[in-house]
Amino acid sequence: MFARAFLGWLARRRVSAPVELRLYTKAGCPLCDELKAELARTRVRPPFVLVEIDVERDPALSARHGSSVPVLELAGRALSKGRFDAQEFARRYARRLAEMDASGEAGGNGGAPHG
Repeated sequence: MFARAFLGWLARRRVSAPVELRLYTKAGCPLCDELKAELARTRVRPPFVLVEIDVERDPALSARHGSSVPVLELAGRALSKGRFDAQEFARRYARRLAEMDASGEAGGNGGAPHG
């Protein structure tokens, strides 16, 4: 009995690898700066790694996103566009991770974790 309880506790305490979030951004974007500051204070499990992508450096991304930045994506699906809402982000993050887990998709990892 104790062993099962201990193993359950241990499994819940296991630290997951950071999940890669992609932030499509550009220089001189106040909403992008606001999103990054709020995201730095956001704590979710599993933690995440933020990869910033400047849309102005890639013509295809510039055409795709235009002036519609910031866009925060997890595994190709937008979690946030424009103004950032931490509660909505946390809800969408958890839902997307559950979808990925159910379908066997990988979240990606690497870099320094947030969260």
